[in-house]
Amino acid sequence: MLGTSEDHRIDQDRVDAFARVTGDDQWIHVDPERAGPVGGTIAHGHLLLSLIPVMSTEAFTVTDALRTVNHSLDGVRFRAPVPTGGVVRGHFRLTDARPRARAWYELVLGVEIELLDGPVVCRAKQTYLCALRT
Repeated sequence: MLGTSEDHRIDQDRVDAFARVTGDDQWIHVDPERAGPVGGTIAHGHLLLSLIPVMSTEAFTVTDALRTVNHSLDGVRFRAPVPTGGVVRGHFRLTDARPRARAWYELVLGVEIELLDGPVVCRAKQTYLCALRT
């Protein structure tokens, strides 16, 4: 395990702001009254994915890196909804590291986002390219 992020509350203001920026204003995310009978509004899956960069920064540091670039996000699975007001955190595990050309390395991380005191709500593989000091 590389590390675990800080806790992140997913309140309605954050969900509404994400909906405005992305144009995804589906009622299950932004209309608490209409969503009431189904248990309330839920976070966008892509909102959770957008937290991966900040969560990874909180969870670990690549020492001796001159530059780190997000390369890909694969195998994304949304396993459970995150109710508005829920708190999530990310867990990061190094699953592979391969050398590339000119002191670059490809780092593959297993990412799990969990609902605090609840289930894993999202799993993905995040690949970073890192240029290391030589």
